[in-house]
Amino acid sequence: MRYSLRTLLIILAVLPAIAAFVYWRNYPQLSRAEQIQICNAVLNDLLNNPELTDSRDFYGTLGDKQFALVSYLESGCRWPSWFEPSFSGYKCHRFDENSVVNHSDPRMLGFRLDKFRPLEKIDGLFDGQIIVTITNAGGSGNGGVIGGCNFYFAAERRDGRWGIKFHGALDP
Repeated sequence: MRYSLRTLLIILAVLPAIAAFVYWRNYPQLSRAEQIQICNAVLNDLLNNPELTDSRDFYGTLGDKQFALVSYLESGCRWPSWFEPSFSGYKCHRFDENSVVNHSDPRMLGFRLDKFRPLEKIDGLFDGQIIVTITNAGGSGNGGVIGGCNFYFAAERRDGRWGIKFHGALDP
């Protein structure tokens, strides 16, 4: 069977959206409200945990009050489109594999969701039910950085609400 270039481009354009829909739709054990609680708890820790200050300052811009939710199909998981984080004093952006970045812009703190399985058992030291990579989602106008640092979290239910526990980090 032969496909035209236009057909292949359309398929490639919609594939990330389909993958994200299937991923979050096939995680029915938690309600959307519970998933939002967990995602907000993860972002709150990433933005405010004093142990992560060096990583935030390295991959982002010191004093900057904006961040990006980064979603790449090849990372295995995407931030859900219905998730709208709201943190006082911060502006949230969204980037995916099709986003264009102005390389003369300063670095912007990026959070790439690599795994979201809050009900699964943690298998070892460098594993977590939730894995997020902190990376630069912006430009290199104030100095370029490459790579990212992986952060591992365990989800836990406390007093009827979901929260997270920092489980470790790996900066390869």
